[in-house]
Amino acid sequence: MISSIIRVQNMSFGGHYVMEPNFEIKDVAIYLRKSRGELNDERDDLAKHEAELIDLTRIYNWRFTIYKEIGSSASIDDRPEMVLLLQDVENDLFDAVLVMDYDRLSRGDLEDQGRIRRILKNTDTKVITPTKVYDFNNEEAELINDIEGVFSRHEYRMIKKRLNRGKKRGAKSGNWTNGKPPYPYVYNPLTKTLDVDPIRLPFYELIKKRFFEGIPCYRISWELNSMGVEPPGKPRGRKDGSTSTPAWSENAVYRILTSEVHLGYVIYGKTSGSGHKNKRTAPLTEKPEEEWIKERGNHSVLKSEAEHAEIIATLSRRKLVSTTARRMAYPLSGLVKCGMCGYTLAFTFKTSNKKVSLKTCQHHDPIGNRCRNSGVGADIIYSLLDHYIADYEERLRGVEVAVDTDTDLKMLIEAKENEIVQLKNGFDRITDLYIMGTLNKEQIKVKTDDLTAQIQRKQSELKELLATLGHVEGLTNEQRLQRINEFKQVWKAESADPEQVNGLARSFIDRISYTRDGNDIGIDVRFI
Repeated sequence: MISSIIRVQNMSFGGHYVMEPNFEIKDVAIYLRKSRGELNDERDDLAKHEAELIDLTRIYNWRFTIYKEIGSSASIDDRPEMVLLLQDVENDLFDAVLVMDYDRLSRGDLEDQGRIRRILKNTDTKVITPTKVYDFNNEEAELINDIEGVFSRHEYRMIKKRLNRGKKRGAKSGNWTNGKPPYPYVYNPLTKTLDVDPIRLPFYELIKKRFFEGIPCYRISWELNSMGVEPPGKPRGRKDGSTSTPAWSENAVYRILTSEVHLGYVIYGKTSGSGHKNKRTAPLTEKPEEEWIKERGNHSVLKSEAEHAEIIATLSRRKLVSTTARRMAYPLSGLVKCGMCGYTLAFTFKTSNKKVSLKTCQHHDPIGNRCRNSGVGADIIYSLLDHYIADYEERLRGVEVAVDTDTDLKMLIEAKENEIVQLKNGFDRITDLYIMGTLNKEQIKVKTDDLTAQIQRKQSELKELLATLGHVEGLTNEQRLQRINEFKQVWKAESADPEQVNGLARSFIDRISYTRDGNDIGIDVRFI
């Protein structure tokens, strides 16, 4: 039986440790990964690791393919190069995977570690470092591998713990640790605090001025859009020179006005968990205010306590006398369906907190069991819908094929489907060439990667064409975008007519499915 860890001896090959393996290796995959942090230094380290591993392949005359990425995620599914590497290993393209350290492959949970080990074991693929060889088909060494995996995971957790501790200390010291700051601030990495952008500052003052003049948030957003003011998060000076796309919204103005950062505070730890749909973490939830870290920041104050109190009081009064509250009709009424039973959910105005909420599902099944889908504040539904609409707009703008009739569109879809079928048949032809000896492993990988990329591109084009077809005959993406813009201008405005808002929403939304499981809240939007 081959030992899982091959002993090494120091040879005179540029100071490298050289192994004496008694199994045949010809093709190896070099996997390089560094976590995000001080990116420049880490890229230097990555280059050094790459050079060292390439030198090792030259010593043994191995053919190699490089997989390289920089990322902080422990999960395999959030590391695209690792996903691709595992696919290629499963396709038996390599005899071994070459890494600087065994823990570079995974510091994830036991499920991820088991997934990697299962693939390596099933394909009899070794893991090689400059000092060791790991053979996952050697049962005698399995305990050693398990112990190394446990310690690697523990080290990863300690790194995360130290990082969070550092963020807490930074917040308590008045530094900014929360990512993208609110408008009109920008982060200064040298001082680790916030600077006021002198170009954005006049527009922030304009927002406050208009609000204190009694102008509602949605009209302020209209004014900013008409002036061509760059919205939050957008870089100044786009390459195409465009300044006409409306991007300010009532919600954006509302968040800026109510932010306590402008009062001079730094707040850390408002939420826990993650909203990422692919990460196996706790769901994103907001913590009680007493658990927040709220300290005086080292940045400039842009509004007084009196101004902030007046803003909050004014917004509260507007909610109390809003047309929607008096008429008991609300935006999105009739569009939100229960994600558990399909029943239409209703909105209600709660006098206890003066807020609109989505009611708990009241539907009962035929034997009297009530649906367990509980309600939530309407503002959470609105916020989630904002993200869905923004993503839908991007997808609509990304469709390059414009069609005028459903007939033309269906012909394009059929042609695209035929192209995909023909491309998939190409895998069989590549396999035949390998069996005949026309192609080697490296050539197969190049051709397979190229074919896979073509198929993915065609499938993406097909998906966009199907989205364009929708449910409305003859409706183009430009018309859809226009309807979305009309809806965004009015849907959360205090004076908007709910019937008008719902009419605009139904022009591009078929339904919104809502599901809540404890603090895990989610929606799924079906667009027209």
